[in-house]
Amino acid sequence: MIIAGAGGFAKELLEVILQKDEAAVVAFFDDQNDDAPDFIHGNFPVIKNIDGVKKYFSTHGKEFAIGTGKTAARKILFEKLISVGGNPVTIISPHSAIGKFGNEIGSGSCIMTGVIITSDVKTGIGCLFNLHTTIGHDCVIGSFCEFSPGVSLSGKTIVGDKCFFGTGAVTLPGVKIGDGCIIGAGAVVNKDVPAHTTVIGIPAKPIGEK
Repeated sequence: MIIAGAGGFAKELLEVILQKDEAAVVAFFDDQNDDAPDFIHGNFPVIKNIDGVKKYFSTHGKEFAIGTGKTAARKILFEKLISVGGNPVTIISPHSAIGKFGNEIGSGSCIMTGVIITSDVKTGIGCLFNLHTTIGHDCVIGSFCEFSPGVSLSGKTIVGDKCFFGTGAVTLPGVKIGDGCIIGAGAVVNKDVPAHTTVIGIPAKPIGEK
């Protein structure tokens, strides 16, 4: 498997993969940083160009996971590895709690330690649910969204594509958040948020609004 990215979150994702399968063969991919190391933790090679990815796929299988936390970067990496035949897989920590009924998790997503997803939740592709995030019943989430540690979506929250939620952000039941929104750390969203809006505070308001 290739982890696309070689920074801090990529290393956290490696831990989750190895918790599920200690014998997993893993490499990293980073074609953006000139100072990327040749190996991570001394054992896991870092592939530094797309031709190297093609070669790896030809000999080690085509599975990949997205190991970066930025919504735009996740989409770019997802599409880049798909374009060379990659197969996106969803990584689910064995220390998360995913309900048995009605959940549909999009391919290429990452569900980290302590995450709770209750029931009848639907997500798009390439999402990141970071440590101790809670997603309530009947939430609908778009693609390539990022939920920082400790986020809590109450039931029936609707979230568009490429949204970012800062640490500890909360939504009240039934709110709708448009595409490309940024929800600040600790914000409490109690009403709908238009697309491409950044909100902060308790209750959450657009930046500059009093």
